Amino acid sequence: MTHLIVDASVAFKWFLEESGSDAARSVQASGETLAAPAFIAIELQHALRFAVRGGRLDRSSAIDAVGELDRLFDLLAPTDGLTDEAARLSWTLDHPIYDCLYIALAARENATLVTADDRQFTAARKARVKARIL
Repeated sequence: MTHLIVDASVAFKWFLEESGSDAARSVQASGETLAAPAFIAIELQHALRFAVRGGRLDRSSAIDAVGELDRLFDLLAPTDGLTDEAARLSWTLDHPIYDCLYIALAARENATLVTADDRQFTAARKARVKARIL
């Protein structure tokens, strides 16, 4: 079984129909071990809030989505132990630290990062982390 680190750009597509949602759902249904830093709940809720404000999703569905994360992920890793490496990567790659937490987790777990974000994919590859883009 392959270990995948799923970022918020992919998880977002599990809850809202848009380009790439089918590919995101295939990751979810793959049977592979899915992991993310635990703060994905915060990042996902932030993105879903904008979807609600834009009329693309109702508020209760957005709130319920975060409650689904424990069921959808095999591991929600605490950021303790990832922060130092993420900070180093952030400076080295000139990339946001919250994205670098996913990269640091993928490196630590020797896993593949799955993202729908071109910049995140490029940063992971520069860090020599296995990555896949939807």
